[in-house]
Amino acid sequence: MLEVNSREELLAMFRKAGKNKYHAQKVHYAGFVFDSRMEAARYVQLRDMERKKEIRELQVHVPFVVWESKLKTKVIKYVPDFVYERNMLTIIEDVKGDETDVFKMKAKMFKDKYPKYEFTLVKLDSKTVNVLLAAIGA
Repeated sequence: MLEVNSREELLAMFRKAGKNKYHAQKVHYAGFVFDSRMEAARYVQLRDMERKKEIRELQVHVPFVVWESKLKTKVIKYVPDFVYERNMLTIIEDVKGDETDVFKMKAKMFKDKYPKYEFTLVKLDSKTVNVLLAAIGA
């Protein structure tokens, strides 16, 4: 279990989180920069679902404030990979190969602050990723 002793320690941990130690390849597609091939492949799936009217209002990388200081001078944001509507529910979706401690903490903070949204974690196998990306030439 991850223990954080102060707000400053928590903020410092989030600042360090930007480095990719899992060697994921960034993918530029459809005007977006995806953090991994898996995330780009999931976008292809979701875009197809939107075209088929299975989901609607697909959005990419929408920031949510999950914590702010009393003076609102410091904030912690959670930026899920995708936000969309399905069956009258707003779905918040993240695509992850590995769940970091920072992700787990931000996801918990998000769920606590926004309980009306449905939170979904998606993992795709490498064969599915390769097939979807080959279809778009990525």
